[in-house]
Amino acid sequence: MVTGMKVFEFSVFGEQTHRVVPIIAMVLLATGPSHLVAGLGPENVAVVVNVDSNSSTQIGDAYVRLRNIPVSNVIRLPGVPDSESIEVDDFRSKLLGPVLEEITRRGLSNQIECIAWSSDFPTAINVKSDIGQRQLHKMLTPVASLNGLTYLYQLVMRKDVRYLSLQVNGYARRPLTRNPVDELAEADIRRYSEAMQAATGDKKWAEAEETLRSLLKTYPRHSELHYNLACCLANSGRLDDAVAALRDAAASGWWNRRHAERDDDLQAIRGRDDFQKVLDKIDEQTLSIHASRGFRGSQGWGPDGKPVESGGFRYVLSTVLAVTRGRGTTVDESIAYLRRSVSADNTHPKGTIYYLRNGNIRSTSRDGLFPSAVAKLTAGGVQAQIVDGTLPKEKTDVQGVMVGAASFDWKSSGSTIQPGAICEHFTSYGGVMRANAGQTPLTEFLRFGAAGSSGTVTEPYAIAAKFPNPFVHVHYAAGCCLAESFYQSITGPYQLLIVGDPLCQPWATPPHIAVDSPESGQRVNGIVTMTPMSDDKVLRFELYVDGKLNDSCVQRGSLRLDSSTLTDGLHELRIVAVASDAAEARSRVIIPVQVAN
Repeated sequence: MVTGMKVFEFSVFGEQTHRVVPIIAMVLLATGPSHLVAGLGPENVAVVVNVDSNSSTQIGDAYVRLRNIPVSNVIRLPGVPDSESIEVDDFRSKLLGPVLEEITRRGLSNQIECIAWSSDFPTAINVKSDIGQRQLHKMLTPVASLNGLTYLYQLVMRKDVRYLSLQVNGYARRPLTRNPVDELAEADIRRYSEAMQAATGDKKWAEAEETLRSLLKTYPRHSELHYNLACCLANSGRLDDAVAALRDAAASGWWNRRHAERDDDLQAIRGRDDFQKVLDKIDEQTLSIHASRGFRGSQGWGPDGKPVESGGFRYVLSTVLAVTRGRGTTVDESIAYLRRSVSADNTHPKGTIYYLRNGNIRSTSRDGLFPSAVAKLTAGGVQAQIVDGTLPKEKTDVQGVMVGAASFDWKSSGSTIQPGAICEHFTSYGGVMRANAGQTPLTEFLRFGAAGSSGTVTEPYAIAAKFPNPFVHVHYAAGCCLAESFYQSITGPYQLLIVGDPLCQPWATPPHIAVDSPESGQRVNGIVTMTPMSDDKVLRFELYVDGKLNDSCVQRGSLRLDSSTLTDGLHELRIVAVASDAAEARSRVIIPVQVAN
């Protein structure tokens, strides 16, 4: 059976394990100003530094220089708890709350899309006090990550434990089947949930079959309904009918051959020739997903993956630049991989994305999507391969890798990670940084030059919704930055620790930009008008003054600055061009001027 492909999510609390909480029911009324920022550039990143840590200061300052982050975007935080793990109340009062308040105080709320924590911050957050006496489902272990809770800031600051939901991320790109799938109405979702309980919990196959057939009259092309009907029929001994239902599932877009091959509920038909023919038909399916797109934090995100003017959930992208404690990297290693990631920007690398397939649950939990991801990458001109084993062997062109193994030794593979690569593995302790924690930490990839990696900060169970899906590389290759690519590929991000350069964009194509005046160092006074130009398609131009968003205009428009609002002396003007493609890549010119009023 399957209960979580499209319609279902496990609810937050154990007493509702078999009841469905639709995403649409979790919308949150949002307040605050709306703006047009989407995509990501240095002007949109707040870098948070632990002022009591030399490592944090060195890494944060190095990143600010490497990425030309405006000085106004650097937040130096005192009183950071000196531990790997803290309580969620301390996280709110000592870390997240002060950072959000400082962003607001500086007038940066309309432009910050990402919070990048430097190093020496607690990476694991105990959320038991928010849960209280409620009983969690066992898969929702009560430890969250630093950047996972930062991303879900709106719910976290309200102590709204819906941040634990495995479908809470509206920005995530959801799978699409070959045929469009009608969304079930709320009443039908409830009926479907009860049918699955009757089947999986009580083994009442006939009762579940009756409900599924009734639902299929309303939703005749819903592949998941057809698939679960096949499971009920197989368990009832009606084998010919079970194969026919599975055939209907494939015709409606069912894509997960490996799940069907391993599903105990289909064991009765697994040896039949017609079952194998249906599997061959499933192989012909190419799963697609909602199109990659630049992030927008100022608006809510709805259940359809689109930003909405009102309602929806709001997020802020977040990564940790480095972990230097325990099993982390040294300061020099951390700065080295950050510097390497900057060199990868806009290079459109020719390396290969490797997907490693083996019998480990860490591989089988997501390798059903490997063929579709490879097909999508290849169609876009990016090399990608599915390789059997734990690591790619003797490969000099590793532009990205998806591993499914608890422990490995990258050096022994003889392979070379190229600049800008996203490399990660689906394992329980990849994000646990304390010494001798067991399993291979995510920092193994960073040490050998990856731009970013991820892992959970506690035992997550083999739940695919808590880890990046194979399309993380598809979003990256579409020109999205590293942070956007990660968060577009995970629906339940609360436990995932993402470490690396959030701005790395190897496949971005930023627009060209030129500005007629003022010139660098020029003395200006009164009203200053600037006319940015580009031969490329530009969505808009933005003006930042000393790092703060000041004005914007469309192509062939003008930017206006009232210099009398500034003190006399040196100021920095940044004119940013935002491409009109889905990823909204950015380029900029930086012009120092002398205000003389």
